[in-house]
Amino acid sequence: MDGLLKTLIAGACIVVVAAGGHYLWSEHQASSALAREQAAAARSASAEAERYAARLSCARYMTPELGEAKRKREQCRQGGFISYAEQLDAEAGKTFRP
Repeated sequence: MDGLLKTLIAGACIVVVAAGGHYLWSEHQASSALAREQAAAARSASAEAERYAARLSCARYMTPELGEAKRKREQCRQGGFISYAEQLDAEAGKTFRP
């Protein structure tokens, strides 16, 4: 009888430890997933801020001038910071809004 009782207690302990381990593992996974999502959001926000800063730096070349300004506008368009239509509008003297 003592052997059976000890076996039941040991089995209950194993179940409790296994359940606790499963709970802790699932919490760890959820926490890791949240951290990855937050890091991705931060990278995305940083990339968007850099793109906006590049558009602002391109804004000073959005004039109908030729020469250096035209070359810089072309570089901004090739970099994807302004569209071809925005480049043509600048060369026509239209206002650029970053």
